[in-house]
Amino acid sequence: MAGDFHAVHKDAGAVGGGAEADGHVAAVPLAGHEEVGLVPEVAAVLTALTTIPTCIATFLAISLLATRLGQKKAMVIGSVGGIITNLALGALWLFGDPTTMTSNPATGAFHWGYFLILHLVLTIIQGGFQGISGNIVIPMTAGLVFAACGFTDHNPVMGDVATPQLRLGVVFLAYGIIILGLICNLIAMKFYPLTKEKMAELQNEIVAIKERTMAENQA
Repeated sequence: MAGDFHAVHKDAGAVGGGAEADGHVAAVPLAGHEEVGLVPEVAAVLTALTTIPTCIATFLAISLLATRLGQKKAMVIGSVGGIITNLALGALWLFGDPTTMTSNPATGAFHWGYFLILHLVLTIIQGGFQGISGNIVIPMTAGLVFAACGFTDHNPVMGDVATPQLRLGVVFLAYGIIILGLICNLIAMKFYPLTKEKMAELQNEIVAIKERTMAENQA
């Protein structure tokens, strides 16, 4: 369910406004075209291009933030960064032109224009921030959102009409739910008492208790 929608939207290398000569529909809801579809070759290469850099970004983010600033500050930074990058990605797909991602839908050849470059960079950065704050999973709500978009008897598939409601629903599922989850993180961190300084204080108290216990036992 969510995997189908996510492939259509976030990682779709989408082009054109209808069926191509080979019979494959190559269009996406956020390009203002009439049909929904994706080019699997482009989606696969996009995933390959972002997977390793995202892992590196996550490792660096955890190393530089979580270990130096403590868990609370790292969670706040990760949540804020995730909100900003998800807003940027949502705006890119709503107002940008994803049909420029490929110059040849049959072969999945990339066109290195503004949309593709921004999508890759923002996706990698988003993965780094989200690696700190945690992933938000949305499959249980995807069906409700699609039903609200008018798809009451099935989920959107390649060739379905890309209505304005579907475009908004796809962006909400891809980025909106994540933003809501990250806002919840910020609210929770507001009342989370265990800062880096508090953890150090507790550790010192534990050491002191152990020393007193050892002294009493030796006495």
